[in-house]
Amino acid sequence: MKKIMKNAWKIAKDAANKFGGKAIEYIAGALKMAWKEAKKADNGLTAGQVKALIAKGFSRWTKYDKDRLYFDLEKAGLLEIDRYKSGRISYSEFQGEAISHSLASKLLGVKVWIDVQTGQMYSKAYDEGNKDIVVALAKKALQSI
Repeated sequence: MKKIMKNAWKIAKDAANKFGGKAIEYIAGALKMAWKEAKKADNGLTAGQVKALIAKGFSRWTKYDKDRLYFDLEKAGLLEIDRYKSGRISYSEFQGEAISHSLASKLLGVKVWIDVQTGQMYSKAYDEGNKDIVVALAKKALQSI
């Protein structure tokens, strides 16, 4: 509610600056606009969808006023990795096929997450070539719920 009111006052002040007059004169229309924007943005994930995605290999992270679901290839059963005691990769398999340790490391470096509040998917990776693979797998998991 607080965000909607702040947004409404911002819209009203912008309108007053653009068309003249006082912000209070524009508040009724600004409130309608703010509510419309809030309803449009309120298409986040439901609790059932979150639970289903966690079962499909996503991990929930909530901190700093953020609520995200990160896609984990290992939890999804798509990437199998064994490690030495040092933490380095000793064996790697992607979707049932043996792959190089370098490729496994690059796939693990791709971060794909869904903002629970908006339902939007985001991704970040240092190696753009492998990013598409992981994003496609995350989208497939999202579409299957």
